[in-house]
Amino acid sequence: MHISEEEAKDERTYEANVKDFISGSMGIYSSKAGFVLMCILKFYHGPYDSAGTYYIKKSTCKRIKHDRLTGDERVVDVGMSLEISHNDRTYSNNYWY
Repeated sequence: MHISEEEAKDERTYEANVKDFISGSMGIYSSKAGFVLMCILKFYHGPYDSAGTYYIKKSTCKRIKHDRLTGDERVVDVGMSLEISHNDRTYSNNYWY
C-alpha cells in the first residue's frame, strides 16, 4: 500500500484512504477492518512521516491446547495475525475471532 503526502495531509484523510485500501484491496470488512485500521493508525505522525509505502502481511493463526497426559491437541481459537512495516518500524499483533 502506498500513501502519498496529499493522502496523509491530516489524520482523517489518512484514515479514509487506509479504509478504502483495507476494504478494497485486502477484502477485509466489519470488525476485522477496525482491527487493521487501528494497527495502521499507530504509524500516523504527520503528512511527511506517514507518507510512503506500507508492507502488510496477513495470515491465519491458531491457539492450540496440548494435553501432556494423553498427547491430544485441539484448536481452541482461530484468528488473524497482522504485521505492518513502514519506515523501518514494524508493528505486529493477533486478532482473535
